[in-house]
Amino acid sequence: MICMANTANTVVYQDNRSDLTADWSQMDPSMSDEMNRNGYFFHNYRARQAWEHKSWPKLAVLLAGLLCVALLSSMIGLYAKSTAERNQCELGYSGLKTETEELQTNLTKDRDLLNDQHNELKLLHSQLQLTYNITDRVNDHLLLRLCKLEMKVKENAVDISLDPDTAGPLLIFSADRKRVWLGDSQLRRPSSPKRFDAPIALGKQGFSTGRFYFEVLVKGVTSWYLGVTRESSNRKGSIIPRPQIGHWTIRQNAQKEFFALADNRVTFNPLSRVERVGVFVDYEAGEVSFYNAGMWVWDLLYSFNHVHFNDTIYPFFCAQAKSPLIIITTPVSCYEDF
Repeated sequence: MICMANTANTVVYQDNRSDLTADWSQMDPSMSDEMNRNGYFFHNYRARQAWEHKSWPKLAVLLAGLLCVALLSSMIGLYAKSTAERNQCELGYSGLKTETEELQTNLTKDRDLLNDQHNELKLLHSQLQLTYNITDRVNDHLLLRLCKLEMKVKENAVDISLDPDTAGPLLIFSADRKRVWLGDSQLRRPSSPKRFDAPIALGKQGFSTGRFYFEVLVKGVTSWYLGVTRESSNRKGSIIPRPQIGHWTIRQNAQKEFFALADNRVTFNPLSRVERVGVFVDYEAGEVSFYNAGMWVWDLLYSFNHVHFNDTIYPFFCAQAKSPLIIITTPVSCYEDF
């Protein structure tokens, strides 16, 4: 219903509800102008109320639909995210399970391998223990043989003293003639055909048969020659002691090198430190052997073999240092070492 009023009278228009939406443009212009001139006030409370009663449910349904769509979309998103996370967890669990199974398999293989190696090591230990026992017995046997050989050599030990009539002018002797070393200047000694010009001295005792052995302490002496020489060997001028001129010697030089003065110089390396040298001569066998004869050592250093002496031979000493060469009166035996 539409109501309009003015000061003169009241005009009422009644229409069906379907005409509530009639366009104001269809109204009579004169009436519209009249209404505007006279201040007619449009009041459509019931019509607006009717319109609101029709529109709000639609709007509510629309909003509810939108809310449902939003909720459904959110739920679908959450479900998809949850499904993806679950699939990821299942994939990770499957990977961990596979890795765990592989690790377990590898551990089993490693354990079996370690058991096999342990058994092999036990067998090897048993074999090594047996070898050690055999080696120990062999070593004892060899040590006994070596000791017997040492005793066989040392039983030919002789007491050697130095002959001052053969000593070169640079050599100095101890009173007991068991020590000799290089002096700072030449000494005035009686001239003798037996005397060497070089710093060489011979032993007092000579040998033309059998066997003999003597030891010399060389500890602390940086350079020396030791050996034997023929009585008829040359003694004048500079001498390089070689078998060709009747000398069978070994030498240590200042560089701690060891060599034998054979036909050609032969270098050798001792197995252990040389502090005492043993010299053994078998005249008939033509042998001159040198030993590292320390307290706990008995090693062959070098041997001259098939020597034809054809003369009396004497112990040979050449001192080239201030520290003395010392002749050992009583050699130490291997039995005393033990």
